[in-house]
Amino acid sequence: MLNKLLVIILAAMLLSGVIRSYAGVDNKEIISLTTLDNVTTSASSGIIGIQDYSKASFIVDYAETEAINSTLTITGSYDNTSWFDLSFYDLAGGTTLQTSQTLTGNGTYFCWLPVSNWAIPFVNLTISSTETNATIVSNITAYITGSK
Repeated sequence: MLNKLLVIILAAMLLSGVIRSYAGVDNKEIISLTTLDNVTTSASSGIIGIQDYSKASFIVDYAETEAINSTLTITGSYDNTSWFDLSFYDLAGGTTLQTSQTLTGNGTYFCWLPVSNWAIPFVNLTISSTETNATIVSNITAYITGSK
């Protein structure tokens, strides 16, 4: 009898959204979709409002026709006017903060902002390349992900 009562209470909490709102919702949305080549050598995500994210992180998928070096940087702003470089963590570096990452070959890169930067409401991801050959391109898709 007690087991049935617990199941009913849990079901009611789940249906009412109590459990769902406590756990947070993971989101993943495209913030940049671009191709870098010898003409377009830099791409920006534009202004991304992260104030609704409790833990903002970024995923960058990149596919290149030949190996080129692209560099990822992240800037932040408190007022959407004055911008400054942000440090971030990634899986390879573990606990080492960095201000840029070189993307080479084909792959997926995952990074996140440290706790001290969670109060920053606006960020901008920039990916740049110094490629001069018109036949070598890099297709890049960047996402923001995290809990809202």
